Amino acid sequence: MFKPFAKLSPKLAFKSMLALGLVLAIAHIYKDWLILRSYNPPLEPWYFLITFQYSAFSLIAYLFPSSWRKSEKAGPRIFYISVCAILFTVGYAFVSNLIEWIYSPQDYQIGLSFVFTLQHSGILILSAYLILSMLLYALGIIRLAPARYLDKIPHRHLNKTSFIDPNEVDWFEANDNYVAIFSGDKNYLIRETINALEKRLDPQIFQRIHRKYIVNITKISSFETNPTGGYLLHLKGGKKLKLSKSYAHKIKMIKG
Repeated sequence: MFKPFAKLSPKLAFKSMLALGLVLAIAHIYKDWLILRSYNPPLEPWYFLITFQYSAFSLIAYLFPSSWRKSEKAGPRIFYISVCAILFTVGYAFVSNLIEWIYSPQDYQIGLSFVFTLQHSGILILSAYLILSMLLYALGIIRLAPARYLDKIPHRHLNKTSFIDPNEVDWFEANDNYVAIFSGDKNYLIRETINALEKRLDPQIFQRIHRKYIVNITKISSFETNPTGGYLLHLKGGKKLKLSKSYAHKIKMIKG
């Protein structure tokens, strides 16, 4: 599978693409000026429109990584990237026509011009977006620093705050807007949703197995097929947890 071979921050990519866009815009404007000055009276190049058309693509440096990080799954990730690319294409066409409308005679029909631009240039704009996104991917713009997961979980009781070592936790159990933490013969209750907590736990150790449960896979001693669907996980402490059918694919990771 294709992997990024470098590391590039969105900020640096934006600045570089913006600078390149401005240089190309200036070159384009100068070329047009050389051509149009021969007319009598001289015609003025569309400075603002040309500058926008070249520099707007620098926004991809932020849009592409943002859409990439919307999901960790391939299907939803492709969906978010595609939607972002389409929205950029529509926005690009609209702003281009808006600039033309501002500097055009009053009979300029922005709606018809906008539709015309999408029909004749939409694929080109969309293709440019995707090609630049692929280039940014190759330059490592979506390569993040190693994720930082919880190394201790704060638990507040009365006026005292103590810390729980996640590695000692057997499983987490949802309880409305709270999460119950089970560690050996101890249990705790923290104010946090299980969905929020899941994002902060190391997925190499903790896996969601049910809408209510997150289990420490190092604490699993065995498992068996559940006659009603899914699996039953046997923890080393004797507890049994249900791995529901919707999370059945997680069994491959549990097997190792």
